[in-house]
Amino acid sequence: MDKLAALWTTLKSPPFLNVYTSWHFTVFRLLLGIYGCLYSLILIKTPLPHFPSLLVILFLCSHLLILIGYHRRVAAIISCILWMFYVSQDLTQLTMGTLALISIYIFCITSPKGEPLSSKQTSSWTLPHSTHTVLWLSYGLFYSGIGISLLLDSRWTRGLILLENLSHFTQCSPFLNNILVDSPNLILTLIAYGSAIVLTTTFLAIFFSQFQIYIWIMTLSISLLCLSSTLSFIPAIILYHLILIHCTWFRPKQEKHERVIAYDGICGLCNHFVQLILSIDILNHFTFIPLQSPDLEPLLAKNKITKNSILFIENEHIYEKSTAVLKILSYCGNIWRFSAMFYLIPLPIRDSIYSLIAKNRYKIFGQLDSCQYYKK
Repeated sequence: MDKLAALWTTLKSPPFLNVYTSWHFTVFRLLLGIYGCLYSLILIKTPLPHFPSLLVILFLCSHLLILIGYHRRVAAIISCILWMFYVSQDLTQLTMGTLALISIYIFCITSPKGEPLSSKQTSSWTLPHSTHTVLWLSYGLFYSGIGISLLLDSRWTRGLILLENLSHFTQCSPFLNNILVDSPNLILTLIAYGSAIVLTTTFLAIFFSQFQIYIWIMTLSISLLCLSSTLSFIPAIILYHLILIHCTWFRPKQEKHERVIAYDGICGLCNHFVQLILSIDILNHFTFIPLQSPDLEPLLAKNKITKNSILFIENEHIYEKSTAVLKILSYCGNIWRFSAMFYLIPLPIRDSIYSLIAKNRYKIFGQLDSCQYYKK
């Protein structure tokens, strides 16, 4: 009885739901809006059967509303109905990607309004435990069901479906194509069986939080490499996994040394950025000081630094421009750790984009009448 009581307590308020930040949801919403708009533009150029142009335009408009955060739940309902209508007209389109997209819309519909960068933004936005619990339950059961069905499908266990689904990767790489074609049937069979068994165990993520991140990584990898027969649905699968992320996977850094953010105190954009950092920096890593402060003058003069860039000062090292922004975000943990991907962009390109925005920041984002100061 004690074990059943503990299990019930976990299901009502599982340990992985302690934190789900409002900005996490906002990033998801923006990506969904961008994906939906781009996919709609593709459909306008290359129409799908059973999906008239008028419905495609309505689909585009609904995702524009999701993108700007205006009546997001209503827009998600419209998008979901349109997508379900399309799938009902051609059941062959009932694939991993389409089901992931429907799940995303349902999550968008059931989540409360008022997240950042929305028309009715509130500072007290939180995601109910029940919403994310149901999402994880459906995730576990969904992938476990797929794993069982694959184990019962002889075409999958023989590696035939695996080869078909990997065709969009092999077309881009003749080398990979030769490897797969020349691979012994035993290798393909082992990969197929292994993938199906891993998916079958997904339901364990519901009950054992210590395994969640590993199961999440495996289901995402298998979905992208083995189950995605259409490239256009790969972003939907990534988005579906994005909403499952919780903050305990990517904890903020906790080094005990001073970190200072020097910002333009009269710039509208810089002040919005500082307010963002204050809202997501749960460990109070940073000290804030405006570039206009007299205390900074000797440092700026010594290093010949202008006041056109945000600065991040750590252990006597000074980081400027795009590198400063990425360093700051890396300390905030959660989904902001993924900002490290922008390091793949060459530094001259990153800093050129930063400089272009900085040059026009007053024209675009406005200039405040007085210098703004912030505390932790």
